[in-house]
Amino acid sequence: MISAMALTLRPNLLQKPVHRTRHEESRHATWLELFSDLAFVAAVGKIGHVLVSHYDAGGVLAFLSLFIPVWWAWVGQTMFLTRFDSDGLQQRLFHLGQIAAVVWLAASVPAAEKGDVLSFGLAYAALRLLLVAQYLWAGAHVPGAKPMTSRFASSYTFGLILFVLGAVLPDFRIILWPLALGVDMLGPIVFRRHAALFPPSREHTPERFGLFTIIVLGEVILAALAGAESDEFARTGWIIGLFGILLAFAVWWVYFDGVGGAEARLPSQQGYGSYFMWLYSHLPVHASIIIGGIGVKKAMQAGMGGAMPTAWLAVGACAVCMLFFHLIFRATYRAGRGRVFLKTEGPHWVVTALTFASVALAAAFPGGWVILMAAVLFGGHVLLVLRDTEPDLEPLRRGTPPIFRADQS
Repeated sequence: MISAMALTLRPNLLQKPVHRTRHEESRHATWLELFSDLAFVAAVGKIGHVLVSHYDAGGVLAFLSLFIPVWWAWVGQTMFLTRFDSDGLQQRLFHLGQIAAVVWLAASVPAAEKGDVLSFGLAYAALRLLLVAQYLWAGAHVPGAKPMTSRFASSYTFGLILFVLGAVLPDFRIILWPLALGVDMLGPIVFRRHAALFPPSREHTPERFGLFTIIVLGEVILAALAGAESDEFARTGWIIGLFGILLAFAVWWVYFDGVGGAEARLPSQQGYGSYFMWLYSHLPVHASIIIGGIGVKKAMQAGMGGAMPTAWLAVGACAVCMLFFHLIFRATYRAGRGRVFLKTEGPHWVVTALTFASVALAAAFPGGWVILMAAVLFGGHVLLVLRDTEPDLEPLRRGTPPIFRADQS
């Protein structure tokens, strides 16, 4: 009777981590990764609200102090999964813990906005502690991974300790949190030669960063919707909302079709420098998209003729986004010279320079016209993307630097 009722578990339920890049020719996001992204959507949305009530330079600093840890936590999870993901019970439980930690972190944002950062700091520490446990777990089972995983685990542990200290000692947070994030972000660079033995997937990694770009673009759409539903919505706000949506569409077009940020062609010849330039350039891109999106909401509340003293933030965010789009592009294509540069990249740089110049003019125009100006300038990038310049571009595809070699011993 007991044996007949015994629970039979599937044979592959308990799976040890493996180096996915070495064992798979093709790697894409899993359903569980997409599900866990929903928790980060909630966290990013909560953090974006920090700018709603304080859309000024101080509000941007407060926003970045919360957004950067969340962004880096997502990157840490993504880079582990692109290397050592498994579909076993253990990994699913890690995912469950990480989702719970991100939800905790999102729930802590309102208190953190008011200066009470203890809960936010502990939630971030819990999220990073789970990542440390994952790296130690991978080091114990993947042959040859221990030199890399132990170094990453040590670096991340040191970083999370500094982060918790900053949350417990708020007077020192302005020093400890940047130091903690600096230690965390420098880890992959300092230990790059160990990480090179276990490279990220050249398909999975760009796809995941493309998905996060979609997440932050969704925040622009939500900001436009929130602006339309606001009691302070101006009669001409719908015009600004329309141009805000067009601006988001232009950003999507340039990122996915222009610079090819999510294509399966990570830097493949210039080595470490290009890879890290591609990776870290996404931080200002994602942050500036959200800052620009909240600017759309503020402009909708002011109307086409209403004053918006901090409209320069919106167009400035667009300029920063354009600049780092150039760096993402430069990380994957060989630098053009002479006529090739003038034909392919030169016009884009001209539009970017005009956008930076328009920051100084933003104070002289109503907020709605500033959004219109930003949309037109980004639309200029879209028109330039439509040109046939591919034959003049030389992608960095020949050869593979150590960071992407999956066959090293």
